Amino acid sequence: MNELNGKWTVSLDEEYFNECEYFDTKEEAINFGKSYEEFEGRGFYVGQVEAIPMHTDFLGDHCIEYIQEHHFNNDGEFGQEYLDDVKKEHLVELDEIIKNAVLDWATKYNYHPRHFFVRSVEYIESEGE
Repeated sequence: MNELNGKWTVSLDEEYFNECEYFDTKEEAINFGKSYEEFEGRGFYVGQVEAIPMHTDFLGDHCIEYIQEHHFNNDGEFGQEYLDDVKKEHLVELDEIIKNAVLDWATKYNYHPRHFFVRSVEYIESEGE
């Protein structure tokens, strides 16, 4: 999934971490920030990356709804009640099948989310502040 999960990063902006530098430890990130030319003489923020998982919940519901709409639109009233009687346990099974298929596909083609949250943000004062 996101290989950056748990890494530390730095930024001049508390909300927008876009320096594209990542470190295994907070201390490494702070040391980088203190020596980074673009931060020279300025305080900066350090924070820890938290990966965002691909949201694959309740895809079975969406799939059933799409199939129902397709049948209603193409078959008229005869398709109106199609799949209204799907049992809860069968829907749970369908959810799991679709979830696994989507995650396998995302892994195979590297389509997992590349965006992330930054948590545990802390301001680091510059030497001159």
